[in-house]
Amino acid sequence: MPNQQLQPAAATQSEQIAGLVERVTFHNDETGFCVLRLKARGHRELVTVVGTLPEVRAGEWLEAQGRWIVNKEYGQRFQGEMLRTMPPTTVEGIEKYLASGMIKGIGPVLAGRIVQNYASYCTSLSGSQATSASRRLSDSFCPWFLTGRFSPTGS
Repeated sequence: MPNQQLQPAAATQSEQIAGLVERVTFHNDETGFCVLRLKARGHRELVTVVGTLPEVRAGEWLEAQGRWIVNKEYGQRFQGEMLRTMPPTTVEGIEKYLASGMIKGIGPVLAGRIVQNYASYCTSLSGSQATSASRRLSDSFCPWFLTGRFSPTGS
């Protein structure tokens, strides 16, 4: 008798879920299999999402289509059949994304400082000024930072 651990929750009908990736609990680089904790719309608690993605980081926005399943060992989770990530657009998402370890030397504290300074600068502008400033910042700040000429102390 095969070991059947996954059982459908209520309905087997395909559903959609979307939210901010709070934590990447597990990711296999070879197969893409991942276990994610998601701050999903319409859910108070973090939701566990399992599926396949070539790459995923905390702070990214995730949209998944799939179904709810109950695993005897791990409980209820969302089994994503189709997963799609997008770069973060919220202050919280950008901070988590920067603090995720993708850039050596940026941890949670420095990521918070970067986001705080960037957010206060952008909120002081309006409309097309903010869009233009955002474009200029990304064009100038990112290459400057990645070439190692960034100093967290400003000196």
